[in-house]
Amino acid sequence: MTVTAMRLDDALQALVDARLDTIDRMLMGHLPRRDRLAIVQDVEGQIDEMLDGLGTEGVTREALMSILARLDPPEAYIPEPEGREMVVPPRRVSMPADLGVDRRAPATGLARPAKASGIVGLISLVGGALGTVLGYVLALMTGSMVLFYLGCFGSLGAMLCGGTVAITLAACFRRGGEWATVGLVTGILAVVSSLMTVAMVFTGVIPV
Repeated sequence: MTVTAMRLDDALQALVDARLDTIDRMLMGHLPRRDRLAIVQDVEGQIDEMLDGLGTEGVTREALMSILARLDPPEAYIPEPEGREMVVPPRRVSMPADLGVDRRAPATGLARPAKASGIVGLISLVGGALGTVLGYVLALMTGSMVLFYLGCFGSLGAMLCGGTVAITLAACFRRGGEWATVGLVTGILAVVSSLMTVAMVFTGVIPV
């Protein structure tokens, strides 16, 4: 009779038996019966040793549950498919490099917003520049200051706003791939170009 059987009442012994039976069931189909019994007996021996450390006083349910919690979980005894080695509980592992996963690929759900930032940046830069030049040329041809302010400054304002939107989207969705980089670069160029053009108009570098 084991130390466990001599010291525990029926209710507490049932808890120990349940743990040992669980280990035996989880090993069934993985190990032959002789090996399963050896592992179960080893675990039972661990329980006996920890119960010895409690002294001669009666074992309480709380003390037994604390002992059982310190043991390895039942699934930790399942052997690896290749051999009979004991495995540790599952742990988080990194993605193997040979699975063909492209770590540079855009993160899921970020590709569309990133593409939008690139498109907005391109439209703001190219469209704003063309609109400003066209407005300036038409204003010179007609001599209309109203056309100048509406054409040039309207295009520059749209260029500034579009560039700001492109930069914001690119910053928020920077993991969306190459389009995010396009949006960031064109957005910055659009903002800088619009501000520099306005400054050159007011300083007289560009004659009105």
